[in-house]
Amino acid sequence: MIFIVLITVLSLIGDGISTNFLPYLVGDLSLYTTLFTVITVFLVYPLFDQDHNKYYLYSLILGIIYDLCYTNLFFYHGLVFLFLAYITTFIYRNFKITKINFIFCPILFISLYEFLFGGTILILNLVPITFGKILYKISHSLISNMIYGELIFIFIQYLPKRFYYRKSKVFSDKN
Repeated sequence: MIFIVLITVLSLIGDGISTNFLPYLVGDLSLYTTLFTVITVFLVYPLFDQDHNKYYLYSLILGIIYDLCYTNLFFYHGLVFLFLAYITTFIYRNFKITKINFIFCPILFISLYEFLFGGTILILNLVPITFGKILYKISHSLISNMIYGELIFIFIQYLPKRFYYRKSKVFSDKN
């Protein structure tokens, strides 16, 4: 449990620090725009040792904390993170996650997150947004999130086996 808290705090602090130093206007995004907390929802799944209810509760609470710290859309990110947790459970149950195919997971999660967020903004007509702007946001947040994801993946992979989900296909044998 200590590693889950450590990774979560690291991701929240990383998102907070990056918002202070990187531009976040849609036309002026840095190539290193971070969504570490979104990626964390995917990364910590093996550490819950097959307790899906705790994992879903964790994802909901993490989304609410993310809302309180970085947005003013109370419970929105809690629901989005819960949805991402369901997708994470499906992916980990049905696929073997290796270093090679893990590269596509941050792309998938960032894309899903941005499309959900952009779709909500479009439906509620809060801000004028186009498909091109969503793709722009996705493309400008991949580099740093993939590096962060790989580093945390490697960290989790080399934890003692007692800390992660034993019956999964995750980290079995040498990836």
